[in-house]
Amino acid sequence: MILVVGATGQLGSVVVKKLLQQKRSVRILVRPGSDYDPLVRAGARAVFGDLKAPITLIDALRGVETLITTANSAQRGGDDNVQNVDLIGNRHLVNSAKTVGVKHFIFVSSAQADDKSQSSYLQAKKKTEHHLIQSGMNYTIVASEPLIETWFSTSVLPAIKANRPSTIVGDGDRHHSYVSIYDVASFIIASVGNPNTRNMYMPIGGPQTTSWNEMYGLCESITGKRIPVAHVQPGEDIPDMAEGMQELFAEMAMYDSSVDSSKIAKIMNVKQTSIEEALRFILSQQRFAQAIRSH
Repeated sequence: MILVVGATGQLGSVVVKKLLQQKRSVRILVRPGSDYDPLVRAGARAVFGDLKAPITLIDALRGVETLITTANSAQRGGDDNVQNVDLIGNRHLVNSAKTVGVKHFIFVSSAQADDKSQSSYLQAKKKTEHHLIQSGMNYTIVASEPLIETWFSTSVLPAIKANRPSTIVGDGDRHHSYVSIYDVASFIIASVGNPNTRNMYMPIGGPQTTSWNEMYGLCESITGKRIPVAHVQPGEDIPDMAEGMQELFAEMAMYDSSVDSSKIAKIMNVKQTSIEEALRFILSQQRFAQAIRSH
């Protein structure tokens, strides 16, 4: 049995669907009111629980051999914050998984995770990595570069819908190896039941680096429409964006990063998605296509 935590998120839902396509037995941890019905109809079994309530985790984990967690607080608010979810909540999850005897814990972290980072989110990711390693469980840490689908939709779609310029933090020239959600999901799936990924730290990036300015240029080339942008300095407010994501956008505007995953992709038989391929797919989705046509 595989339990997916964060199953209703962008990455988690892709992971669940890929597992179900492989006829795997999948359980998903959900909260009342979350949009989990499509995953249940696809074949997943829902169990109720919350990282902030450790008493709910033990029953959800019983009989689970592999735990995959993509859960995070970056696009949430209120009580679903870094302290409660990414730090304390993940600690609850690791402790509970160890208690019930989970054999393999797959944790989605960040390639920029650092306990000395200015970002509390990236600090929490690194502290969770340490706690998981020290737990004694078999683990795989999938340390991803920024997910292009999440970052692009968070930055661009709300601005288009509100008929205002999209916001770029800094000068827009910082380069990162943005990676597709579908690629990260494939690396996660390839780790399930794979003894070669046990107790492995796996940094994952896209096949090339790019900047926000280059991405907007690509989008204009693909759509044939100009996408207006506005620049703000790190720390300035970004309209219609969760506080956690604002912090991450500011952090990533301070430096360049690059993760070469080509060797591990070849070994694990994962076909990497280029930035242009990812953007063409994103822009072809109905919610983007309609918004851009009316913009």
